[in-house]
Amino acid sequence: APDMGAYESEFSAIAGCMDPTALNYNPYAWVDDGSCFIGIPENAIVITEIMYNPSASDDEYFELYNNTEYIINLNGWYFNTHASGNPVHTITGMESPILPGEYMIFSRNENAAIWTNFNNQYGTALPDYVYVEGYYPLFGNTADGIQLYADDGELVDEIDYNISDYIFNGSNLSLELIQTNYDNLNSYSWRPAIASTVNDNGSLGYLASPGFDNTVTLSQPHAEANGPYEVIDFDGNGTETVYFDGDGSYDDIAIATYNWRDGNDALLATSSEPQTSVELPVGDYLLVLEVIDITNIWQRDTTSLRVLPRAPIVVINELFVQSVPGLDEVTEFIELYNLDPDSVNLNGWTLSTTSQS
Repeated sequence: APDMGAYESEFSAIAGCMDPTALNYNPYAWVDDGSCFIGIPENAIVITEIMYNPSASDDEYFELYNNTEYIINLNGWYFNTHASGNPVHTITGMESPILPGEYMIFSRNENAAIWTNFNNQYGTALPDYVYVEGYYPLFGNTADGIQLYADDGELVDEIDYNISDYIFNGSNLSLELIQTNYDNLNSYSWRPAIASTVNDNGSLGYLASPGFDNTVTLSQPHAEANGPYEVIDFDGNGTETVYFDGDGSYDDIAIATYNWRDGNDALLATSSEPQTSVELPVGDYLLVLEVIDITNIWQRDTTSLRVLPRAPIVVINELFVQSVPGLDEVTEFIELYNLDPDSVNLNGWTLSTTSQS
């Protein structure tokens, strides 16, 4: 008799989401495993990189990243750039969904040589999806943006860029998102790529990282704010000097700047050294350390700070303890003495003993 076990794996039922309206619909599933997810999670698909001004226009691309635990089918999704004359493009015919933690490259298709051109500049990286509308999209060389929509019209992600926001800019380098959870619409979340791709013949290509972790992410410094910090306004003037210590922050090359900010992003102090000081009013603060390396890539760490008002200096100066039973309430007393130059209102203060015997 044939060994039926040899055929079990071939005919085993594929479990997955069988709802075609679900985000993680699996058209190959035979058994619904209850994993269907309806709707788009926040920050689900993120635009993480854009090559906006390469020497060869065929080499333009943008990159998407799946920031969820779901397999997402992008067919029916659509996008457009902000430049005038660029139509909306609907994604069709994608053979593979974007997997959790996976990057996908979306590139132009101006002529049949795109695969050769792209590979010459980006080595092993090849587009996962190529447009068929000829010259679309044609990114602006100095400023533009992309909007990405789900098939139901929900705006999933968008970016705007203007190269005047960056110290390093020009042709043949991409803009990279520092971290996938950073705000895409904040230009401070983006930095120009700092490392080159290597093509098949071993020569250097563009400054970019299509299909891989961004070069600015791999080179991001580490911020260590330490804390929490707590100081007392000893002289009672309403402010006190606070000493910050960013020791423990590090970078592969060198940290150029330590910026200390409050919770409203206001700059409190800046230094080229980990330690610095600043005089601050009495109050509670959310404290943010921002370290910036010599390539202008940054990271932040948060802690807390309390600048406490000075407590009046009132001391127990004398006390009398009655040893005769029954006379405690008549003769026992505690004397307080105010060492402060100002009067002290004792209402609300508490006296207690360590023993009730």
